Amino acid sequence: MIATAVPLLRTLALGLFLCLPTVPLMAQDRPSTRGVEAALNQFLADVGEPSAHERFWADDLIYTSSSGERFGKAEIMGGFEQSDEPADTGQTPVYSAADVQIRLENELALLTFTLVAETPGESASAIQRYYNSGVLKNSAQDGKPPHWQALLWQATRIPEPAADTAPQYEQQ
Repeated sequence: MIATAVPLLRTLALGLFLCLPTVPLMAQDRPSTRGVEAALNQFLADVGEPSAHERFWADDLIYTSSSGERFGKAEIMGGFEQSDEPADTGQTPVYSAADVQIRLENELALLTFTLVAETPGESASAIQRYYNSGVLKNSAQDGKPPHWQALLWQATRIPEPAADTAPQYEQQ
């Protein structure tokens, strides 16, 4: 009788095991890189709006610009208050992200990408590119979906390729 009960117990145990959820609970709660990329793309689409900066930058942001200056969110937001320029003159660059890489580490997202600034009506050679790196935190509260904000940001202007300066030799 014991010999026939062992296979039955094995089958029952296997059946119970197969009824367990196939996705670990931690993976269900883990934020997705899609949310980080969506936050970046939304920010770039609305970059001229102060509300985009209010939403994207964390209050304790440390930003190092491509010119080597370091400042925080208060200085960024202050720039909107001091601006007397008209809204859109048609010469406002359109920003996009290329070569986006995102790595999630616990509640932080490590983000690197190439920022492309294209001014309408300018030649292709007038396109500016910057390497950007950021550390974003998940600022979700009270069961709301992840809301990504940049804590640390570094921008580095990519220099234009140098003109060919190799000496020209005459053929003899």
